[in-house]
Amino acid sequence: MSKERPSEGNATWCRSLALGLAMLCVQAPALAASYRIVFASNLQAVSGGCFRDDTSGCDLFSALYDSGTKTVSAITRLTSDATAAEIFPALSPDGNWLAYDHGTNASPARHELRLIHLPTGSKTTLVSDARFPEWIDGTHLLYSSVAPGNKHVALLELDLGGSTPRTKSTQAICNTSRCPGTAATEDPFPFPGGTRIAFQSTKSDRYIAGLSFINLDGSSFTLANGWDGSGHAIVSTAGDEVLYALASSGALQVLNLTSGAKFALPLASTGSTLTAFDPRYASASSLSWAYAAWLDGRRALLLSGAGVDSHGAQFMSRLFLGEFDAAWSSVTITDLATAIERAAGKNGKDFCTAAARLVTSGSASTSPASPLLGIQGAEQGDLAIIRSLGANTAQIPLPKTNAEFSSMLAQASSADMKVLLRADPADIQSTALKFDTAKLSSLVTGVKTGLADARIAGLLIAEDLCQENPATHTRQWNINAAELASAVSTIKAIVPSLAVAVAFNKASCLDSFVAAATEGANIGDIALLNLFYYKWNTTAKLIDSYQYSAMNFKRFAPAAGVLPRIGVIERLGEEASPFPSADWIVARSKEFFAFGGAFDGVMYYDYRQQEALQVKNIVNVIGEASYVAAFQSVFAAAQSVYGVNPAQQSFVEYYEPELDHYFITADSNEQAFIYTGGAGNWQRTGYAFKEGGSAPVCRFYGNTAINPATGQMFGPNSHFYTVNAAECAGLKAAYNPKAPSWQFESDSDQSTAALSGTCASGLVPVYRAYNNGYARGVDSNHRLSSDYAAYLATVAAGWLAEGVVMCAPQ
Repeated sequence: MSKERPSEGNATWCRSLALGLAMLCVQAPALAASYRIVFASNLQAVSGGCFRDDTSGCDLFSALYDSGTKTVSAITRLTSDATAAEIFPALSPDGNWLAYDHGTNASPARHELRLIHLPTGSKTTLVSDARFPEWIDGTHLLYSSVAPGNKHVALLELDLGGSTPRTKSTQAICNTSRCPGTAATEDPFPFPGGTRIAFQSTKSDRYIAGLSFINLDGSSFTLANGWDGSGHAIVSTAGDEVLYALASSGALQVLNLTSGAKFALPLASTGSTLTAFDPRYASASSLSWAYAAWLDGRRALLLSGAGVDSHGAQFMSRLFLGEFDAAWSSVTITDLATAIERAAGKNGKDFCTAAARLVTSGSASTSPASPLLGIQGAEQGDLAIIRSLGANTAQIPLPKTNAEFSSMLAQASSADMKVLLRADPADIQSTALKFDTAKLSSLVTGVKTGLADARIAGLLIAEDLCQENPATHTRQWNINAAELASAVSTIKAIVPSLAVAVAFNKASCLDSFVAAATEGANIGDIALLNLFYYKWNTTAKLIDSYQYSAMNFKRFAPAAGVLPRIGVIERLGEEASPFPSADWIVARSKEFFAFGGAFDGVMYYDYRQQEALQVKNIVNVIGEASYVAAFQSVFAAAQSVYGVNPAQQSFVEYYEPELDHYFITADSNEQAFIYTGGAGNWQRTGYAFKEGGSAPVCRFYGNTAINPATGQMFGPNSHFYTVNAAECAGLKAAYNPKAPSWQFESDSDQSTAALSGTCASGLVPVYRAYNNGYARGVDSNHRLSSDYAAYLATVAAGWLAEGVVMCAPQ
């Protein structure tokens, strides 16, 4: 991959006209929903693949797929057994249980049907010598018994009401008397209503498969297409169509049960057609499409596209989304594997199987309704003082009685303030530094009416996780992600609307809790991150790491909020006063606001020179005019950043010194990928401008086709952006797949076009400079910046001034 290009984007076959795939490009019906996808991959494995019969290297992961933006987020690892392959996931209808195949490399290979309770992460083995699970409803699970000499489709009835799943009954559905002429049956899939299933039969006198149907009671066995090698079936949610694979060719077909018509899906049959998505496909003698998941009744399918070598063995596989037209005659393909790899900072991995569930209710998290701009470490009587400094929120201790609560709410209302309440650890913590569930429940129950009030921004239940007590060198909290999730669940059961806050002593601590949390668990609705400023810190890198952690947490819990808690620390002896100078507070704060696009507000707290020195509380400087003015300036700046739209994206600028190139992106996944180093030596410059406006931003990248004369891409090796509709159309028309030219990538971001080089009131001009690469014989590159001084400095370095090219929100 070119060094310039930070990511591949969400490539679709409709965007691959230059690669000879135009015959597959149609406008399919647009999806407009979010899905929880669970998939099998070797995403984190050092070795091992991810195919049907692999016995190591494959784990299960979950992610959120937004079908509107075609983006992937909240990737979570669900299993991690290095000695086994865990594949064929099946999500229960309520989304709380995941059944899967746990395969080991014993001789012969053994398979176990296992079950994960996703909210807690607990695992249970249900059946040995079993695989291919599929849910009929919330308590009945189909599977394939693969015991030697006794391979058949069966049904489990489960009791999931207790702490451990229990098998109530097991029923063999298909045997030689019910399914005459068969030697084995496998891969069951239910029809809607759960009274009939589709499955794969194997002929008794020779190994050849056939698509079959049978009722759950064992009646009405039907061989749908004869013994034609068809199998691995899934049924549409309407029950009128069945998708199945042909063993002879690896192709997929659809059988319409009403008309009897069969449709061969228009999917690639040779690996060379897919090399744009993964160069390993070039070595494939053929392709095998299988193990699909039907998305919510639409003609949209999750598909595994495997490369098959000349010996018939699968050696790599990718996960795609196919959106088909009404006649199954044309398709638009989205490369989900690349989107997943990009979000995970990986590439070249294998994807075997997937399951999906429509997410209709969103996250269980409760994010802040508005940006929280506040001060912590205060008392109830400080609310009016804090309001005078420009804050809208104060963190204060949790009142323990209803009378105290009523008094606090009255003061908050009078001061027009929200309060983030802090529970005293002594009131909810055990001697082992764990949550005492009984004490926590009693404390919340005692004031639950007050906690449901609109003035309550949230309840902070654990502070400075991962922080050691300097006096005892022990952790202040000795809890893990599962215990934190359990505490949040306890509170939500009492006050469902209450946002639960958790404070982490540094970004890496939050990252560790997210990595350890199970998919679907709530480890907090608001994450507070301690952000310390020292005069010798490299501020850009410091804030970049915090922004990456914030985005990482929001992938796990998309509705959650993240607030930095800013403390400025002066080096001992650098200041005459133990409290930093007012102008330095303003400078550090505004420096953060320029970088803090992943956050939902900001909290300030007691500033200190060193741990051993005197603490000077913010509220104690109220009589000093310079500090009052400083915090009023700080909160005014914060309001301008977060007040318009706290979730608003920003175009963030990066620089690659070896190339002398600039790059901007408003995509949080790309920003996170760049931060992890996956794109190379791209460094954040410290400049950004907001995304949003009335016109699409056309994004182009140089022609990626290989020039046979040089063996390199035609290029240029750079990105180009414009909101000028004529310029966008002209570049699209000028694209030449056999020459250097600009290849259209996307227009999903928005800005506003400048009028005669000026911007309307309320908008910020964005300037563009050009390195004159064409004339200089180097790759063209453009710098876009809303900072006029940076623009002038770039021009002074020899770049051409192109003036104002778009207008960004303030």
